[in-house]
This record gives sequence, C-alpha cells and structure tokens, in this order.
Amino acid sequence: MKKLLFIISFLILSVSIHAQQLQTRMWDSELLTLIKSQISKGNPLYTESWQKLQKEADKWLSKPDPTIVNKPMAPASGDRHDYLSLGKYWWPNPNTPDGLPYIRKDGKTNPEIEKFDRKTLGEFVDGTVKLTLAYYYSDKKEYADKAVSMIKTWYLDPKTMQNPNMNFGQAVPGVTDNKGRPEGMIDASGFIYVTDAIEILHTRGQLTDKELDELKKWFSEFCNWMTTNTLGIKEGLAANNHSMAYDVQLTRYSLFTGDLVTAKRVLNEYTPKRLIPQIEADGKQPLELARVTSFHYSIANLGHMMDMCDMGKQMGILLYSTGQKKGSIDMAIQYLIPYINNESKFPYKDETKNWKSEAGTMVNLIYRASFYNPEMNKKYLEIYDNLKENDYLFRLTYLRL
Repeated sequence: MKKLLFIISFLILSVSIHAQQLQTRMWDSELLTLIKSQISKGNPLYTESWQKLQKEADKWLSKPDPTIVNKPMAPASGDRHDYLSLGKYWWPNPNTPDGLPYIRKDGKTNPEIEKFDRKTLGEFVDGTVKLTLAYYYSDKKEYADKAVSMIKTWYLDPKTMQNPNMNFGQAVPGVTDNKGRPEGMIDASGFIYVTDAIEILHTRGQLTDKELDELKKWFSEFCNWMTTNTLGIKEGLAANNHSMAYDVQLTRYSLFTGDLVTAKRVLNEYTPKRLIPQIEADGKQPLELARVTSFHYSIANLGHMMDMCDMGKQMGILLYSTGQKKGSIDMAIQYLIPYINNESKFPYKDETKNWKSEAGTMVNLIYRASFYNPEMNKKYLEIYDNLKENDYLFRLTYLRL
C-alpha cells in the first residue's frame, strides 16, 4: 500500500512539474528558469537589470490597457477594430495643395505614424512583455493580472480587440487607395514576444485553458489571413528583410496554434528560400545595404535570422551556417563586426542616427551567435564582453552564466 501511495505521489509530482515547464519559443525556457533562480539568489549578474525591469513594469500598473479602437479615424472599412498605420517613410507631397500623393523618403520617419495604431501596438507589446517577465521572476500577481488584462483587451474583448488582419497596415495617402500595403505585416512582429508571454501566463495558471484556446483561435485566423490575403501573400514574396520577418511570424504563430506542419515547412524552406538569395558569400546583404540606413537594416535582418535559428533549433532544424558561402549567417555577422566601433569606415551610404544603439543590438546578436559556432565562440563572447551595452531585457532573456 505504501509503495502504491509513493507511486501515485510521484506521478502527481511529475505531472505538476511538467505543467510548470514553459513553452516559450523566442526565449529559452530553461534559461528563463535558471535566471529566475539566480535572481532569487541575488546574483549580481542580473540584479541591476532585474531592478530596472521592476521599475518599468510598475509604470504599466497604472496605465490604461492599449487598444486600437481609440484612433482619431477609422480605416476605409469603417471598423475601428481594423489595424491602421501609415507608411513609415512616406511624407506629404510639397508640390501639391493637398499633399497628395505622399512621396517616399527612405530612412526618414514621418511623425504622423504616431497618430494611428503603430505606436499603440508597440506600447501593447512593450507593456505585456515587461509585465509578464516581471511576474515570472517575482511571482507578484499584480504584474500577471495587468498583463492578462492587456492581452484580453487586445485580442479577446469584443469592445476593444483587434480584428485578426493587417488590411490597412502601412497605408500611403494618395497611393494605396485607402488600403494597406504588404509591408504593413511587419508592424505585427512584436506579437511573437506576446505569444511567449501568453505561454508563460498560461503555464503559471494566470490564463485559463478557455482563454488560451480563444487566443489560439485569434492567431489561427491571423495566420490564415497571412497565407490567403493578397497583402499577406505579397509580403511573403518580398525579397528583403520583410520576407524574413514574415517567416518569423508565421513560424511562431503556427507553433503557438499547434500547426507544426506549417512551422516545419517554413523552417525547412528558410535556407534556400531566404538565406541563400539574401546573403552573399562574403556576408553582404545587398538589398539591406542598398537602404539609406544600411547598417540598421543589415542588423535588423540578422535579428530575424537569429530568431528563426532559435525556433529551428527547438524543432531539430539547423539553420545557422558557417563558412564563406551564400546564405551563411555567420559570414553576415563577420562582415559587420569591423564596423561596430568604426562608423566612418563603413563603405556604404548610411544615415543611421544612433550608431551606438545599432552597434549594441549587433553585439547582442553576436552573443546569441556564439552558441551556434564553436570555432568562434570565444571570439564572439570576447566581443560581447568588451562592447556590451546595459540592455536589461536582453540580460534577463538571453544572458547565460
């Protein structure tokens, strides 16, 4: 009898432990667990970053939940639940009385974009991520309650939710006939981190199974829009960073909804479909280097690649490649390393305003890449140690002991 009770207790404990295992994809679940343990022990490697996160999360506790229904005007559909944003680099035409059609100024952001949903979406992602991580590392329920409230406001509440489409993303007055553009899909990139936040909150019992099913339904409909709507299809056909970001989103949302067939297909097609066409044998990314802010876009594209590598690794699909050949992510990294602290030596036109900030992002990517290339591991870690910025969120989601 005692043996039977022991077996039952062991099974219950095993189920309980399994239920607590995180199902994150953008962040390494085992690393998050380790960081949580180190924070509780007061490890100085994370102390300052943890204190910063708490302060940032605290700010969100008293803020209203972000929602897209409060924008100053509805899109052409007449439905304020449809996401609406303006093309980032499009400006009023100075040669026409009404400013139409807008004209493109690559690299120069039109402040009008903040009037609509792009800024609100960014705030939603920022708040949800910080609150969820603060909750996970502290177990303070007030953080979880606010994060859950924001998620339900954005995706589930009929009064405030976003419809699962990007039909009016990055519209251009006088150019797109009151419709969005394929490029608008990239505005939703932050949702990849929200899905990780959802997984954490559900695993810890802060979102119910019913709520999780409803959220999966929203993202299933969003994936359907991505793969059947003309705008979504065209974004997937882009030749530059937009297609890279598209694949990251489609893979993450497919994993979240349980569509492993789609996730594996996108991962398996990534090297021939994206990496080889976009990375030259010497590591250059021609389509990103052609941009006015070429350093920024080269780094941003590398970020998409590393996200795909991390998800591919979890699925047993190796995407990170080394050696001087087309499609080598490692070569793309090595090409940019000499310019991290040498802006004046960068051989391409670049109007990046904050080179130091971009370089900091690059250093973080080098750190992540160090674990994929054993031969360069020591060098890459040295670069990170010498040039790292005090990026508290990076430390709390990627920094290993």
